[in-house]
Amino acid sequence: MAKSLEESLEKGIVIIKFKSLKSSKIHEREYTLNKEFMKVPTDVFVQSGDKLLCYDIDFEKWEDIEKTSIIEWSAI
Repeated sequence: MAKSLEESLEKGIVIIKFKSLKSSKIHEREYTLNKEFMKVPTDVFVQSGDKLLCYDIDFEKWEDIEKTSIIEWSAI
């Protein structure tokens, strides 16, 4: 079992629930860092700082999420 959110994203799909910093709305979406689930596979080598860069499966785009805005997450 994965020990961290980043590890879970690299292995498969993760549902991340977070609060938008712009609108204050709560979002819950499926994200990954696993190339098998990306329309155009791209590697992410380093996660650093206050943001988490991950691929939004439904909208087929990259998104950065403020780590402190994450309410909960779970691997699928």
